[in-house]
Amino acid sequence: MIEIRKFFRSILKTLAVVAILAVVFSPNIKERLTDSLANISWLKKNHSAFQDKPVELNGPTEKSFDWKYRNQAYSISLTLYESLHDYYYALPRQYEYQGTLPSDWEEQYASMFFAGLPNDESIAELAGAIRAEGQKNKLTDDQMVEFMLAFVQSLPYDDTGAEKLLSIGYESSDSLHLPRYPYETLFDGTGICSDKSFLAYLLLKEAGYGVALFEYPEAHHMAIGIQCPAEYSTYGSGYCYAETTAPENIIGLVPNLDPSNNKPSASQEISYFGAETKNQTALGDANILARTTGKTYAGIVATLKTQKNIIRLKNDIQDMDKKLVAQKKQIASDKSELDSINDNLDKYKKSKDYDKYNSLAATYNEKAGEYSKEVSAYNAQISAYNSKVREYNKLIKGFYP
Repeated sequence: MIEIRKFFRSILKTLAVVAILAVVFSPNIKERLTDSLANISWLKKNHSAFQDKPVELNGPTEKSFDWKYRNQAYSISLTLYESLHDYYYALPRQYEYQGTLPSDWEEQYASMFFAGLPNDESIAELAGAIRAEGQKNKLTDDQMVEFMLAFVQSLPYDDTGAEKLLSIGYESSDSLHLPRYPYETLFDGTGICSDKSFLAYLLLKEAGYGVALFEYPEAHHMAIGIQCPAEYSTYGSGYCYAETTAPENIIGLVPNLDPSNNKPSASQEISYFGAETKNQTALGDANILARTTGKTYAGIVATLKTQKNIIRLKNDIQDMDKKLVAQKKQIASDKSELDSINDNLDKYKKSKDYDKYNSLAATYNEKAGEYSKEVSAYNAQISAYNSKVREYNKLIKGFYP
C-alpha cells in the first residue's frame, strides 16, 4: 500500500524551491494565492498541459470491465480517450505552495486529483452504467454502494508500480509511479491504494453518497470512508471504512496488514473456522480528509450484527474445543484403565481364579457403564460442535456481499 502522506512530506522540501522560483517568473503570484482555491487554480494554470477549454477527444478506446457481486458476474464497457489520458498524465502530481505551508495543504493536494476537464464525463458515465446494472437486478441503495465499491475493488492492484515507488523513493520517482488521476486508473485498468481510493471517492460522490479519504501514515495506506450512522461509524467519524484494493473487504471493517507484502487482509474477519491465519499488524491511526456529505450507507448495521454473531460463534466453538480436548483426554485415560482391568480379567479367567474374576468383573462393568456415558456425551458435544462450525461457516460464506 502506498501512503500519500509520506509522499506529501518527502516532496515538500524540493517543491518549496519550485514555489520560490514560481514567484520570480510570475510577478502577480500573490494575487493568485489569496486562498486555497486560487492556489490550486494557479497550480493548474501554470502547468504546461493545462487548457482552459476542453481537450479534443482523440484516440477512442473501448474499455471493458468485469467484476462480481454476491457471486454474480457483471460487465460494462466505457469509451475512454487517449487524448484525455495523455492530458491527465501530464498534470502535476506534486503540491506547490508559496511561503508558509498552508494548514490545509493535504486537502488541497487531494483536490488536485478530483478536478476533471469540462468534457470528461467518465465518472458520470461510469456511475450511470453501474447504476443501470444494479437496477436491472433490483439492488437496494445500500447494495448499490457495495456494488460500486466491488467494481473498484475488482480493478487489479498495481503491485509493480507500488514496489517500484517504494524502492526508488518518492522524491526521485517519475510521474509513471506517482499517484494516478482517476481517469488514468480507469484507462490503465489498475492502480495502487491511492489511485483506487480517488476513483471510488469520485464514483460514490457522483452517486450522491457522502465520502471521505482515510489516510494511514504509519501503514503507508489509503482507503475511503462512506457516510454512515455515526454510532456505527469507523472511529466515530460519521464514515464507514471501505477498502478499495481488493475484494473480500467489507464496508465498516478495518482490515489488518499482511506483513509479508504490506497489503490489507480481511482474512481475520472472513476466514472459515480452522483455516490457517497469518500474523498481521494493525493499520494504525488515520487522518480523515476531503469530507463530503450526502446519502448515508445503512448496511453497516446488518454488517456489525453479523460480525457480532460470528465473533460469538467463534468464541463458543473455541470454548467447546477446549472442553472436547479435556473430554477426549479423560476418555482415553478411562479406556486405558478398562483395558488394564480387562487384561486382569483374562488372567484370572485363565488361572480359574473365579472369585477374583467375579469381583473384578463387577468393577469392570461399573466403569464400562460410566465410560459408555462419557463416550455418548462426547459424541453429543462433537455433534453440537460441528453444528456450530457449520453455522459459523454459513455466516462467513454469506458475509461478503
